[in-house]
Amino acid sequence: IVFSIGVLLADFGAGPFIRMPVLFAFPIILASWYCGRAAGGTMAIALPILRTVLEATLPKPWGLFDSLANTVVLVLAFSLLAFLVSSVAAQRRQIRILQGLLPICSFGKKIRTRANLWEQMESYISRNSEAKFSHSVCPTCARREYAADSDEPVRP
Repeated sequence: IVFSIGVLLADFGAGPFIRMPVLFAFPIILASWYCGRAAGGTMAIALPILRTVLEATLPKPWGLFDSLANTVVLVLAFSLLAFLVSSVAAQRRQIRILQGLLPICSFGKKIRTRANLWEQMESYISRNSEAKFSHSVCPTCARREYAADSDEPVRP
């Protein structure tokens, strides 16, 4: 908020002919990234409106309609920016990737941990990522594992 006020005052201090609304993108991006979509959206709406209110005190060669049209365009553009940044931030928080080589047993499909212990692949991946497992049996394994117990072959 303090940074936003500083940017707003710098833009206002430059006068009506030197306009720097592109600087508003920085506090909007920071608010969207760290505080979420609501904070970024609020900042995207508040900064252009406050700028228009402050500019009303300055003499300028354009009219009120031009200032309001400019404000609407800025609010729409900055709202889109806030939405996109908050979406990327949310997706980034959800992604947790396993990287590198995993030493895995060719027979038991267990993974060797850094402590040289062998752990079930499902538990290792669940513990070290956000992945969840749902088990089922493929047709080949179903035939191999269950066909001997039945007179009827298992259909895929």
